[in-house]
Amino acid sequence: MQLLILLLLYAAVCANFCSRQGTTAPAQSGSIKALRASNIRRDESNHLTDLYRKEESISVAGNGCIHSPRFPSSYPRNLLLTWRLHSPESTRIHLAFDNQFGLEEPENEICRV
Repeated sequence: MQLLILLLLYAAVCANFCSRQGTTAPAQSGSIKALRASNIRRDESNHLTDLYRKEESISVAGNGCIHSPRFPSSYPRNLLLTWRLHSPESTRIHLAFDNQFGLEEPENEICRV
């Protein structure tokens, strides 16, 4: 159930980002908290297994950068990486991706990476 909620939240954030691509928002002076959650994969029997789990809070004041663990190295197949981004009420989080980030075109208003 918790995995389903995380996936739905991920889909909602990606859909929201896709619909606002190309727009700009002013940088915020508050902090952004990023929480890196679990990475889950399927084993040979197609069962979900907990490959790597780490929760880490990163505070970014104003403009800042967050990187995935292992960046720029590649990831194993069937790995789930979830980010939760928090900002103060009445503020926006503006995401800008560099050229190495592989963001596909939205399908049914949902981005896939």
